[in-house]
Amino acid sequence: LKIMSVTSEEIRLQELGRIITDLQENAGRAVFMSSVTHNTKWKDEYKNCKFDLDVKVKEFVELSESNHELQLEKSLRGLQKIEEDTLNLINENKILEGQSRLLGVEYMKSKALYAESVQKSIIGTIEYRMDKAKNAFRRKISQDIIMSLFSLIILIAAWTVVIIRLKKQLNAYERSEKALRESEERYRAIGELIPFGVWVFSPSGSVIYLSDSFRKLLGLSLEESRKTGWLDRVQKEEAEKIYAKWKECVQTNSLWDNVFHIKDVQGQEYAILSRGVPIRDENGTITSWVGINLDITAREKMEMELRKAKEDLEKRVEERTLELKSANDKLKEEISVRTRAEEELEKRKKEVEAINKELVGKNDELNEFASMVSQDLLEPIRRLIATGNQLEHKLQNNSIEEGISHVKSISSIARGMALFIQDLLTLCKAGKDGLRYELFSLDECVEQAFYSLSVRIEETKVQIKRDSLPDVFGDRMLLTHLYQNLLENAINYADNDNPLIELTVEKTDKGLVLGVKDNGTGIEKDYIDTIFKPGKRENAHELYCRTGVGLGIARKAVEQHGGKIWVESEGGKGAHFRFTLG
Repeated sequence: LKIMSVTSEEIRLQELGRIITDLQENAGRAVFMSSVTHNTKWKDEYKNCKFDLDVKVKEFVELSESNHELQLEKSLRGLQKIEEDTLNLINENKILEGQSRLLGVEYMKSKALYAESVQKSIIGTIEYRMDKAKNAFRRKISQDIIMSLFSLIILIAAWTVVIIRLKKQLNAYERSEKALRESEERYRAIGELIPFGVWVFSPSGSVIYLSDSFRKLLGLSLEESRKTGWLDRVQKEEAEKIYAKWKECVQTNSLWDNVFHIKDVQGQEYAILSRGVPIRDENGTITSWVGINLDITAREKMEMELRKAKEDLEKRVEERTLELKSANDKLKEEISVRTRAEEELEKRKKEVEAINKELVGKNDELNEFASMVSQDLLEPIRRLIATGNQLEHKLQNNSIEEGISHVKSISSIARGMALFIQDLLTLCKAGKDGLRYELFSLDECVEQAFYSLSVRIEETKVQIKRDSLPDVFGDRMLLTHLYQNLLENAINYADNDNPLIELTVEKTDKGLVLGVKDNGTGIEKDYIDTIFKPGKRENAHELYCRTGVGLGIARKAVEQHGGKIWVESEGGKGAHFRFTLG
């Protein structure tokens, strides 16, 4: 009676095993379909399956009476973690990486472990309850026999009563055996509810029991399946693989887990997932193997379609990637061309801006210079007119000597104007390209400058100190004008009583610094910033003392050679014009 009372729970446990297996399969399929279709309904489907699965697993664990519940929950958590990681990768658009995790070895092992835990929990619960019923029955029989024997010894005279009681106990035993057989029949009927049923094999691989559903599929009776074997319905190559794997499984005492293909009597092919566990006796020796056959034809077909869809998707992705790469290369080339054009345009723009800036400076300088030049030209012209008038007046009065003096003045003014015009030409040439660069000694330029200024040097009796000057690479004529104008300027402003000029050479960290130094009155600070501008000169000197353009020529000559010129002076201590040549 006790065996009969737990029947509904056992049926519910079997039903829950099938439900949680299907729910897990549906959850995995929903995750994979989400990676393929990107449809949010599959994510909702996964959440629903996961919720239902957690509820059903909890109920399954409460009904189970084996030692495999912890393994079941652990394997389920492992599966759900991989599925959730896959969904996260899909959200990050890492489709292929997510699919590889879902189709990977770790996920497949977790699925196998999960299914095995469900199967072991069901079988373990059934075995536990059967053993429990048998043990209870045996204890009951043992107690009754002992009591009967004790009663027989004490009440030997009442043997009739004992016999009657023993008969009742035997009847009860027969009823219990019948109930036990009925229970086993129920378990067998439950097994028939599983697609293609259950099986029991000997360690050698011979059939002990094979469900009717599977035998009907093959068109074999139980005896026929024991004689010829169900492997006759499997292709030869696959049958050899199945047999080899079975031998390995028996040798290693591991779980049986295999997928094979078989045709029914009409020739239709099915994909079968076969899973089983070894059954051991009290000594731990394997006496048989018990397992189930599951029809996974639809699942395998879906997986093949999904693999094909994945391959087609990967092919389209690869083609699209090549198209995008080609378009990207063309775009990069266009960007590169455009960038070079923009860089060239920016370069030209900067050059134009620099030229415009230079032109503005030149224009300002030219306007200032034109104003000064006009004044410098008008002054000698006025003097020529005035001197001419005086000459005419003297000639009318027959003052020959004074007339000769005025003629000399006119000649001197004319020479000054000629020098002024010559300096203007030199200054204009200094601002043009096309200079002739060559390697020569600066001493040659200084000697030529001395020759041009020989009359002024003799008139002023100036003393000149000099050291040997270095060789340079530049324009010989322009550097000759540089020294000539700096020397003439120094002669004009040197000390009247003891004029002294020094040609300086100094080696510094930044290069060679050259210079011309005089011992005159020096230059006031107010004039230092404008000293090199054309026309900036003191009116105290006569025109024959050059034109005021000389220092402008010196600046141009230095700048054309990539150098810099400046003046150092303190009041009453002379002036030192220093320059570099790039």
